[in-house]
Amino acid sequence: MRRTKRFELRVSDEERAAINAAVARFGGTPTTFIRRAIKAALSQQPLLSSRELDEIVTAREAFRRAAVNLNGLLHEVYRFQSGYLDELPAPEEFRFMLDDVRNAATRFSDSLKRLP
Repeated sequence: MRRTKRFELRVSDEERAAINAAVARFGGTPTTFIRRAIKAALSQQPLLSSRELDEIVTAREAFRRAAVNLNGLLHEVYRFQSGYLDELPAPEEFRFMLDDVRNAATRFSDSLKRLP
């Protein structure tokens, strides 16, 4: 996209310092930061640094893996109830799975709490 229009913005020293601090946090230039902030405000999405976004994606992936494993365990229970398996999965598997889901949920929740 070719940018041909200019937009002048006057800011106080304090506002400029805040913009500079944001640029240090998010990277890029003041113009890039202001564009990202406007886009976030218009789309009503949070403005995240690369580190914050990576942290949320990593936590989400851990939660997804735990859910897939839980689904597999519940599928085994269904197969037992349907007569395709002779015995249920071991109780330790259920405890492990519950711990895994709790840890993933806590990690995801903690990641969201650290958002601005």
